[in-house]
Amino acid sequence: MATRSALSAIVKSKIDELTPFDGGLSLITAPGNTGNDQFLDDSAKETLLEAPYHVLTSTAFVTIVYTLALYKALITIPADYLRVASIKFSAWERPVYRATYPGDPEYSRQFNTWLRGGKAKPVATWISDGGAGKLVCYGVVSATGNELYYIAKSVAESTPEKIHDALTWHCASLVLQVFEKTGQSETAYARYIKALSIL
Repeated sequence: MATRSALSAIVKSKIDELTPFDGGLSLITAPGNTGNDQFLDDSAKETLLEAPYHVLTSTAFVTIVYTLALYKALITIPADYLRVASIKFSAWERPVYRATYPGDPEYSRQFNTWLRGGKAKPVATWISDGGAGKLVCYGVVSATGNELYYIAKSVAESTPEKIHDALTWHCASLVLQVFEKTGQSETAYARYIKALSIL
């Protein structure tokens, strides 16, 4: 597992790669400077949101309330929840890899008995239930044989090594943006997208 200082050093090397003759960035890339540390966790969050779930560490949802008479399950969202990894109830024909939220065209359909998702086209929909975030899922007929996982929030140094190349390019892009190096920031962001695409 990489340390925070090791990730910071990688970010600095990537900034140097894009700005080899820019003395204005010498402060941020100087040995011992931890100036980009503040961006590492922001980049970790963004990368965890966008990376394919199969390269990430997933955590099982623990609190699920089944109302089988209504073919429904309510999954309580834990405090460290960031996004859905994979939700597959035993009766569903396929898993879902994301939740719908207000503003998504599919969201309002989930509250219509005839239009909502089910066994063939399942959907996990975020709701606020008594002030707590939950995911409601329909087409659920059993409280057993279900596989329900999410991606948890994490500090940069605790993320899987497979995403560190993407994460550090994202961080380099943020640092360069702060220094108003627009072209280099865009280049770093493009490399972040490329690093994500090959995961």
